[in-house]
Amino acid sequence: FHLSVFCSFQIHTWMFAPTAASYFWSRNDSEIRGHLHHPIIGNAFGGGFNDECMMVGERDYSSFLAVPAAVELFKSFGGGGAKAAEVICRRNHDLVVMEALELAEMWGTEIGTSSDMCTSMVMLGLPACFGSTWECANDLQKELKANHPVVINACYPAEGRLWVRLSAAVYNYREEYELFGQAIMLLKSEKEGGELERRDSSKWKNFVSAWKKESRRDIKKESKK
Repeated sequence: FHLSVFCSFQIHTWMFAPTAASYFWSRNDSEIRGHLHHPIIGNAFGGGFNDECMMVGERDYSSFLAVPAAVELFKSFGGGGAKAAEVICRRNHDLVVMEALELAEMWGTEIGTSSDMCTSMVMLGLPACFGSTWECANDLQKELKANHPVVINACYPAEGRLWVRLSAAVYNYREEYELFGQAIMLLKSEKEGGELERRDSSKWKNFVSAWKKESRRDIKKESKK
């Protein structure tokens, strides 16, 4: 961090802690830290960034107390330590790129950048029939959430179409992406006046048990390489 001014990341996103657990670091520089303040001003205002963040209203600290256990869980993949991060990152990258390319082929679209520039997230183009405005993006998100077992939180209009952010974590399984792909194909078919047989919804109910059997097994295999 010696060249950085600030560094932050969400522990609840990538290291499995409860929502709101995150990490923030700043260079030990009095001029920089003197300008850092918590957005909610309290009695500790002006006492330093650490003090200002300590007791903020009726905050629930349980997510922060769970961080040590989350870190240990993270380290348990791939043999522990730095190797765990390497195994997880490689597995997530390979999974999201593979699934993004398969979905792009299924939908007749493309990914937003070359696979070697992706980490564990890929921007994936949606079929043109879904429109190209923020209103279209909101409509698609509502339709998928209401009538399909799919929730997409990042859907953006750009270059004449909608783009969805596809990501992968250790708890994601290939069948989830397949169901997402089929849901989009079903809606695409309906918009174009055709018919598409809906996939068996029991596959969605069974993906958790399938993940336990296959996904963790794959990570353990990677850790032995």
